[in-house]
Amino acid sequence: MIQKKISLQLQTALGLIIAILCLALIFSAQGWRLFVVQTPSMGQTAPVGSLVVSQTQETYKPGDIISFYRNSRIYTHRIVNEKDGKFTTKGDMNGSNDPWLTNKDDIIAKSRYIIYHAGWLAMALPWLFFGWIIVYLISCWRRISPEWRWPIRIIGGTFVVVFTSLWLHPWINIALLNYFPSDKGGIDMHIVNTGIFPIKAEGVRLTPGENATINIRYADSGSTGRYTLMPRPSLGFWGIIWVMLFCLTPLLIAIFIQVPHQRNRRIRSISDTPNESLFIDKYPYIIIVLIILLSVIILSMQLSTLAAFTASIRNSVSRARTSTWFNCENYLKSNPKPVIAFAMKSSGNQSEINGGLLGQARGNFSFDANDRGSCQRDGGGALIYEPNSCLGQYSASGDTQTSDYSLEVWFKTNDRNSNGKLIGMGHAIVNSVTIYESETQNDRNLYIDGSGRIVFAIRPDSVQYIASPAGINYADNNWHHAVATLSSASGSRLYVDGRLVAQNSQMKRARTLATGWFQRAYWKFGCGGMSNWRNGDGTRFDGRYYYRGRMRFGAIYETVLTQNQVLEHYLAGSTS
Repeated sequence: MIQKKISLQLQTALGLIIAILCLALIFSAQGWRLFVVQTPSMGQTAPVGSLVVSQTQETYKPGDIISFYRNSRIYTHRIVNEKDGKFTTKGDMNGSNDPWLTNKDDIIAKSRYIIYHAGWLAMALPWLFFGWIIVYLISCWRRISPEWRWPIRIIGGTFVVVFTSLWLHPWINIALLNYFPSDKGGIDMHIVNTGIFPIKAEGVRLTPGENATINIRYADSGSTGRYTLMPRPSLGFWGIIWVMLFCLTPLLIAIFIQVPHQRNRRIRSISDTPNESLFIDKYPYIIIVLIILLSVIILSMQLSTLAAFTASIRNSVSRARTSTWFNCENYLKSNPKPVIAFAMKSSGNQSEINGGLLGQARGNFSFDANDRGSCQRDGGGALIYEPNSCLGQYSASGDTQTSDYSLEVWFKTNDRNSNGKLIGMGHAIVNSVTIYESETQNDRNLYIDGSGRIVFAIRPDSVQYIASPAGINYADNNWHHAVATLSSASGSRLYVDGRLVAQNSQMKRARTLATGWFQRAYWKFGCGGMSNWRNGDGTRFDGRYYYRGRMRFGAIYETVLTQNQVLEHYLAGSTS
């Protein structure tokens, strides 16, 4: 009889699993997708923990809430503008538009329904399911008497719910968006409620997804500029009733549901030893009550102590802004990944950031560990290029005429006296100064001319070039970010400090390097032949074979960076 019952239970469970899988396949085939909101950028429209039910569409328009891919992540934001088939998006709570344009091919689906708090349940289900399986298997252990099995399941299930709540923090939580000095004195903390229950912070009540700027006037006693904010739950009468009922659910189950083994034991014990049976029958429930009361205490402690923040103010200037990447190394490790990338945070040979070939350093390098004028959040310092300095790496595909590529580097110099190249390609082997001093076969050069203009030049047959505008000197002893791109379809572009400064749609084909007996081409930073090229005004430029100045985070891509990607990279390293 017991085996038949177990077999029936297994068949029922298997049937439910198959039915769920079939429904999921039908759901997916119709273009439906489910997403859980994990960040507060959509504010009260889709608070953290919401379940977004989306469906693919033929067209999308401003006002639609869409889920889309960006930098190997999925975002759910609102379309605010559309131009030439590209969409500008923005989180409802964000102060500015996203710093990118989204193609239709990157859009997954449009939001059709947003179910508040259901995402928390979706995230908790795996924990609850496997936790319950473990509890159930423990309760089926043969050494456990039958009358204790259901009490163990109720107690264990309670613990699973409590521990899942402690891990996910769904009930009370906030996110600190930023903080800055306040005109009222003290600091202002910009926070958003990312939990299920309303909270109250310094007298301001916030519902889920709601944000506010909270002024904290007084620093902690004995601290230097440290301020503390500790919100409390603001449930109201019915909220407290709901919480108590939720916490007492296991007890109600134990009281109102008669489990089989307890019922059978009660029938037998009434005719045998009534006094003993009363104690034995009630003993498991006494344990249940004690365990549940302990769980309520733990949950209450969570509700009252979660989401405390401290902030320390060391200056009085606010430079807050949104940015895709936190630092420069982040974008060099993300898509589109460069084929060569050097952080230049130390002297000597350079490790390639993504595990590629070692960068060969030759000549007189020095290093300034204190110069972090660009990419300050990366740490390290700046590599100083002196006469005869050279950093390079072999490129297997570098001598192809129509290769699409991008060159990128942070640099700082005050030398515009026929300075050498920032980045370029040449045939000379890197470990011989005498060879690259007289290097005649070189191309794809990014350099600074005699007036401080940045020039990108190629020479398929004759010299073709683009340059930054006249009258702006970039050899001004400040850090700058330069990017040059060449596309076999759309030509060449030059960006300086995140902005497009020059372009030429006819510059599509670089020179094929006849590498002779070397049979290889080298990408080089700060060195290589620079004879008979052009200044920004078109006059002849014969630069030195070495660059004098400083560099950080140089990279070569075998793809064309878009204008938005260049801007994202600049914002990751800029402090202005």
